[in-house]
Amino acid sequence: MADIRVCTFNVKGMNVPAKHSQICMSLKKQKVNFALLQETHFRSGRVPPMSKLTFNQWFHAPSCSGSSRGVSIAIHKNTPMVVSSTLLDDDGRYLFIKGSIGTHVITLGSIYAPNIGQADWLCRILPVFRDFAEGTIILGGDANVALDPLIDSSKGSSSLSYGALRKIRSGLASVGLVDAWRTLNPSVKDFTFYSGAHRSYQRLDYLFVPPNLLSACRGTSIGSILLSDHAPVFLDLQFSFLPKPQFTWRLDETILSQQDSVSDIRKCLSEYFSMNETGEVQLGTVWEAHKAVIRGHIISLCSHLRRQRESKILSLQKEIQSLESLHKKHIDQGTLDKLSLLRSELKNILNSRTARLYLSAQYKHFAHGDKASKFMMASLKKRKTNSYIHSIKDTDSKLLMSTEKIAKRFSDFYYSLYNIRSAEDTSCKQQRSEIIDDWLSKLSLPSLTNAQAQDLLQPFTLQ
Repeated sequence: MADIRVCTFNVKGMNVPAKHSQICMSLKKQKVNFALLQETHFRSGRVPPMSKLTFNQWFHAPSCSGSSRGVSIAIHKNTPMVVSSTLLDDDGRYLFIKGSIGTHVITLGSIYAPNIGQADWLCRILPVFRDFAEGTIILGGDANVALDPLIDSSKGSSSLSYGALRKIRSGLASVGLVDAWRTLNPSVKDFTFYSGAHRSYQRLDYLFVPPNLLSACRGTSIGSILLSDHAPVFLDLQFSFLPKPQFTWRLDETILSQQDSVSDIRKCLSEYFSMNETGEVQLGTVWEAHKAVIRGHIISLCSHLRRQRESKILSLQKEIQSLESLHKKHIDQGTLDKLSLLRSELKNILNSRTARLYLSAQYKHFAHGDKASKFMMASLKKRKTNSYIHSIKDTDSKLLMSTEKIAKRFSDFYYSLYNIRSAEDTSCKQQRSEIIDDWLSKLSLPSLTNAQAQDLLQPFTLQ
């Protein structure tokens, strides 16, 4: 049996590389298999390249009309899902994908509801998702509404009428979906969004699943508001069809830039050679054995540093979670200021991890960029795709799409641009030669004297 962790997260923009890296690292730390992201701010035709280090499959529904929308779905590299079909909204409001892990079919959906007319929009989209979905169904996203204002809002009220809220609940029931977090936490009061303008909390982010899937659910939780103004929501499911991943260790090169770590490694090397260079063992054997010793020492050192870093992150997250709970009950400016300081400190630590990823990417480009490898092949393939000319207009503004006609149009253009004539046109060649000679004769170009030319031919001497 293996676990699948699903996360829905309103990220409030992923166009900045640092923000993108922090979100990917946070999802990796939380061991997320499927990430349902909203408000990515991706526009049609301007989706930046996504990092494939942790999530190797990305699907986007960018917005055609604005940069405040956009939804995406990311699949972890250790989750062997083969996507067979997708359905997306041109306005960047929803994205549905369907695929399989082995013979098991899974359907995922990410939605971002508008902040006006949520009931009508959801009741129009839910049947579309029902008709598209097959197998295991998971729908997540930002619904922009507290379904039960009494416990899903700190003020106990909603901007929507109770009739509109009943319409949304009826729409969910008609497609056979339930709110996983509320079903498993019927009386708990927790929130996913804080509005500074209204000084209130609301639970706007949901994971909807069929009731029969709750038996496979191991738990659900709400994270902290750290990288966005929304908190992520997690759902843990247990299935038997997902194979357990295998991991390999790799050296973290950044420890070589830390003076304390370098001193510790040097001390280990000094002790090793002082203990083993006794003459009883050949130097070649001592040298080869030291590689295994220092590797084990570096593994231990990296593990120690990672535990310290993760302990600090965990401590900050617990403090933030505690202050968030206090702030949700008693909205106080002093508590909010402490929260801002702790979030800033945590972001600085996450930024240092982002810098290590950038360093790793630079090393990869340096080590493999000019070699005949898969890395170069992928780069060239992408460059070829981006530089391919699908069509071109001729002098009459007629669109040419044939490769032969496109090549002929380029040939004619440069033929006329450089005034290229046929080899038989000797009179034109003579005329062009005379023009060039006349132009060169009018230039005052510096030249070497005979003595200077002779000096340049002499061999080098110490004088």
